[in-house]
Order: sequence, then structure tokens, then C-alpha cells
Amino acid sequence: MAFYYVARHGASGRKVQGRIEADSVSQVLGLLHASGYIPLVIRRESRWRDADVRDLLGLNRTGLSTRDRAVFFRQLATMIRAGLPLSACMESLVEQGRGRLRQVAAGILRDVQSGRLLHEAMAHARGAFNDVHVAMVRAAELSGRLDEVLARLAADEDRRLKVEGKIRSALAYPAFVLLVAAAVVAVMVTFIVPTFVGIFQQFNVPLPWPTRFWVTLMNRPAAAYLAVLVLGTLVAAAWLWARSPAGRARVDGWILRAPVVGPVAKALVVARVTRGLASMVRSGFPLLEALDAAGRLAGNQVFRVALEETRKGVEQGASLSAALRVSGVFPALVVDLVAIGERSGALDELLDRAAALVEEETDNRLAALSSLLEPVLVVLMGGVVGFIALSVFLPMFTLMSSVTQVGW
Repeated sequence: MAFYYVARHGASGRKVQGRIEADSVSQVLGLLHASGYIPLVIRRESRWRDADVRDLLGLNRTGLSTRDRAVFFRQLATMIRAGLPLSACMESLVEQGRGRLRQVAAGILRDVQSGRLLHEAMAHARGAFNDVHVAMVRAAELSGRLDEVLARLAADEDRRLKVEGKIRSALAYPAFVLLVAAAVVAVMVTFIVPTFVGIFQQFNVPLPWPTRFWVTLMNRPAAAYLAVLVLGTLVAAAWLWARSPAGRARVDGWILRAPVVGPVAKALVVARVTRGLASMVRSGFPLLEALDAAGRLAGNQVFRVALEETRKGVEQGASLSAALRVSGVFPALVVDLVAIGERSGALDELLDRAAALVEEETDNRLAALSSLLEPVLVVLMGGVVGFIALSVFLPMFTLMSSVTQVGW
């Protein structure tokens, strides 16, 4: 059963709240006391009473960023390599961590102290770790190489952090341009256009259609609000549909087929999958289970279905490279490197090399996408500002022409 609790730390006095799974209230009391907390409130968890808006939208508050996961794996690997017990390692992470990292580490500490293994506690931390993380830690606990696997996971998260940084850098300029365009439109529509429209109406100047558009928008605010409401409702409905299984599959397919964004999105997914497979194969994970975990790691329904078909093909006796080729979603270069790895017995190394090549291609595509977006957004911003300028200057030209004729 899931219980909601509010407790205070006995030493620091810090107040915390969260959820914990246990068989009874007495077991919750024991777990909290063992972790050094004084329970204040304990009750059965209610989805609608205890969940916040992020929970209801499926956004877990316990989710960790890539940087936090890298810190978690690196520090844990260092302490385990130094010979510290797992519970002492987690206590240190709780004391040193901040924000969500401390919250996740505290939950894992409680689970470890209650008798769970590390991979079980990581799986219990909702949204903090993906299936590949849990699978590799489980294999490491069975093989006794936990510090090595944690260090490898930290290196993987560092590489992923670099890719995410490049994506953010590529999108920073477009976001800034769109923000400036929105600010320019808001200022002109709120202050400049109404002033000029009032002057034109005093002189009975015929207004062209761009100016009439803004006049209608200003004179009928209820219609504008209704349009915004309808647009927001449509966006919310589309977002909810995209989160459904059928909608997610359709949207993922559209993204992969998009002219400019599609190749970048496909390269990112391929790099993520091949890197995850390489890490699991190197850790001695069974190939079928590795394909299952990689499918959940992909984050794209098209690739998830393709990896499920690949798993079925391997289960029926086909080689991994042949099954990947039949799926039709992986680049020929990746499939060829996998085939070489299978023949040479170095599948993990060739998968790593494939991931590195795909990541390099992703960097080039991101740079090309960024250079392409810049002129497109400049033209878009110029078109918006030009439309507003026309709505102001066209009546002004008419007014000047009328004044000139009267003076003549």
C-alpha cells in the first residue's frame, strides 16, 4: 500500500513530505524512525488529495535531470570503490544533495534500509531513472562490479549532457528571436497602433485591411479572448491526444518524417539506443532483455515497435544485425557495424563506435539546423513587424496625400 507522510528530521529539524510503500502504518513508522525522521502525519495515499498538478499531468516531481543523474552515479561509484557500505553512501548523498537529488536519494536510502536492493530502490523512485539504469545496476549487483557499472553510467550521462547542451544552444537563438518578436508585437499593438488609428479616424482616412484587422481586434476584446480560449483548448486537446498511445505513435512517426527536424530526431534516438545497448552488452546483460530495455529507453514509439520486432527476430534465431536490418529504421552504417561486431566478438565496442559516429552526425545536423533557423526566423520576425508597420504607414500615406491635395 502507498502512504502519504509528513515528517521532521530529528537532527536538522527539516520538514519533509512524500510517499512510501509499506504493508501497514506501523511499518511506515519504523522506516521513518530508522531514517532519523519524526512522523507528523501518516495516511493512506489518495490520488486526488495528495497528487499535485504535475502528478495529474504525468510529470513526476522525483524526476532527475541528466546532470543530477551524472552526479548521483559518479559520487556513488566513488564511495563504493572506497569500500563504504551502500547505506552510508546514500546517507552521504542525502547530506550533500540539493533539491530533487536529495529527495530521490532520501527515498532510495529508506528503501535500502528496509531491505531492498539498489536496483529495486532505483526502480521504486518514480521517473528518476530509466530502464537501462535499473537493468545495468541489477546486473552489476549480481556480478559484483557495481562501482565499474556506476562509473560507466556516469560517463554515459556526461555524454548525454553534452548532447543536450548542444541542443539547447541550437534552440537558444530561435527562442530569443521569437520572444523579441512577441514583445515587439505586444508593444506595437498595445501602444502604437491605437494612437495612430485614433488620428486616422479623426481625419476620416479610409483604413486598409491590415489596419482594419487591428481595429477589429481592439474594438472586440471579447472575440479576441474567445479566439485565444479556443486556440488554447485546441492545443490542450492536441497535447492530451499526443500523450495517448495511438497519438504518441502517430506524432513520433510525423517527427521522424519531418523534412528538417526528422533526421536530427532520428539520429538522437539511434545514438541513445546504440549507446544503451553497448553499455548493457558490455555489462554482460542478456541480449533479449537488453533489447527490451533499449526499446523503453528509445522514447519513440516507432523505434520501440521496431526493437520489439528485432527482439522477436533474435529470439527466433536471427542475428542482431539481420533483425535490425529488417526493422528498417536503423541506418545502414549502424547495421553494418553491428554485423562486424558480431563476427569479431566485439559487439559492445562496435556499438559504442556506432553511437559515436551517429552522435558526430547529430552534431553536424544540429549545427546545420541552427544555421538554417536563423534566417528563417529573421524573415518571420521581419514579416510580422512589416505587417504591423503597413497597418500604420498605409493610412499615413493616404492622409499625407489628402493633405497635399488640399494644400495644392
